[in-house]
Amino acid sequence: MNACRYFSNLERRLSRWYDEPDYGDRVLTLFSRNKSCTLCRQNDGNLTASGNFIDTFHEVFIELIMNNKGFVTASSGNLSRATGQVCAESIELIVKIDLNITKLSKKEIGELVGGPQGCDHLVDLVNELSRAVATVIGGKYNLKL
Repeated sequence: MNACRYFSNLERRLSRWYDEPDYGDRVLTLFSRNKSCTLCRQNDGNLTASGNFIDTFHEVFIELIMNNKGFVTASSGNLSRATGQVCAESIELIVKIDLNITKLSKKEIGELVGGPQGCDHLVDLVNELSRAVATVIGGKYNLKL
């Protein structure tokens, strides 16, 4: 954990970090990073938890469908910008179904999202989503879904 998948697999890379598209064109904005989480209640009582992670080199989208207890019943993701194929492979390691991720630590989430071969950005995003859902269904807001 706590290692970038790209830098953990340097022998598999096809280009150097600075050879990535548009890297040399930066003049004013050298780096940017944004994360967002959105929770929506569906008509059937389930929750849709959507998360985006966007930085200069990555663009990740994750959607988790959860029941009112926080169990993931479906998941999907898209990695539309990455620093090579080794990063793009990590989206296949998305969260397993039928787990209550609101009860898991970040370390446990990391094990589910690829373990040592996972992507820290995916782990961070799934962890943020799990904390948001936990806050809504059993924490501060304790909403009845």
